[in-house]
Amino acid sequence: MKGRVVSAPVHVPFQICKLPADIIIKISKLWSARPLGLPTAALNRFLYTLLSDPALVAGRAIRHHGRIHDAFAMEMFRAAVVEDFRVADALLNRGADVNHLKNEFNEFGDFVNSSTPLMKACVRGSVKAVRFLCERGAKIDIPDDRGNNSLAEACSQVNVDMVQVLLSFGTSLSRKALLEACQSGNLELIKRLTAHPTFEAWNAKEGDGVGAPREIYEHFMITACRVGHVDVVQMLLLRGLDPDAGCKNTFQPDGRIHSAFYTTPLMIAISSRQDAIVNLLLQHGADVNLVASDGFTALLNACVSGQVSTARKLVDRGANVNIGGKGSALHYACVSKNTELVKLLIERGADVDTGSEFAQFSPLHSAWTVEVAQLFLDMGLDVNSRDVVGETPIFNAIQSLNAPLMAFLLDRGAKMRIRNRVGVMPLMAAEKHGLTGDEGREVRAVLVARGYMK
Repeated sequence: MKGRVVSAPVHVPFQICKLPADIIIKISKLWSARPLGLPTAALNRFLYTLLSDPALVAGRAIRHHGRIHDAFAMEMFRAAVVEDFRVADALLNRGADVNHLKNEFNEFGDFVNSSTPLMKACVRGSVKAVRFLCERGAKIDIPDDRGNNSLAEACSQVNVDMVQVLLSFGTSLSRKALLEACQSGNLELIKRLTAHPTFEAWNAKEGDGVGAPREIYEHFMITACRVGHVDVVQMLLLRGLDPDAGCKNTFQPDGRIHSAFYTTPLMIAISSRQDAIVNLLLQHGADVNLVASDGFTALLNACVSGQVSTARKLVDRGANVNIGGKGSALHYACVSKNTELVKLLIERGADVDTGSEFAQFSPLHSAWTVEVAQLFLDMGLDVNSRDVVGETPIFNAIQSLNAPLMAFLLDRGAKMRIRNRVGVMPLMAAEKHGLTGDEGREVRAVLVARGYMK
């Protein structure tokens, strides 16, 4: 007699992923071939009923974690993943604080930050969790210990839908949120934020002032220029933002100026070689003669990096070629070794003496070719002018082993027996260098031909 084939009972898969984390861990220890590791279907049905009732699960979570606020934080972590907020709702009904600030510590036990459930939901990218918490009365603008609010966290995730939810519940606009949006380059984010009723309040040259955390010193316009988001800069300008916005946004908590951040969008765009942004800012009337706390101007930034076309645009729009507290544009053009730039500045009226009170040397000291040196001498510079340590241009020509320039300066009257402040003469500097190699031998040949060496 053939045995009867008995089909195995069909079990309905249990949605274990929807359980709280502590329950999942306990169940996993009992896991076997059965759906829940239990011997009978009756026990399975009992467990399913027990774990599916939000009120019962909420009670178990409180007993497990000890505090209702900790239970709520853990439940929101699970709920944000499975998008089931029934247990979280039950915990709130039992008295959980929807705005509870939970401290976070690193692996060494050091305090790192504190955040609310809403901030955590923003970090996790759960739009539904954010909406649930807002509807249950979460305060949107509570900042963490770093000064970030929920909107800033949402912007850092570049989550437009989440930002829209927060805006619909009346969140305040923050500088950090604008910084994150400009950093990301997301035009939709910028569009939503700049449509906020308080955006015009941020259209100012001044920054947050005393007490602002260092990471939000930088104005969001400057961030967009530094990163190079042309479309973002264009949108901000079209929204009415001042092209010089943020140029004074540099206060430290003690009220002193922080020179590293005291700059303008135009200077940042030039330093970053963002030509398209430079053109945009100039078209919208950026001030080309603003002087930063470190003495730099837009033109000085262009000269430092040898940007001839940018320098020409600036002087065409009225940039003063003789302004600057850290030496003149001509000094920095010499440092960049750009002959075309030097010629441009001279043509536009650059004064060879401007800025020498800071630089403490004449542009002739930085001349690197005979052509440039002749330009400066023809403008009346003294071939034997001294710098701050008492050295003349011939010192630099010798130390750089520039034989053609040295010969030219000697022909124009450079003296070899002038001593610097420590008593060294140009000839002594030449002997100290040893004058070896091809360039050294050329310098020696010039000195021998003029009778200074044998």
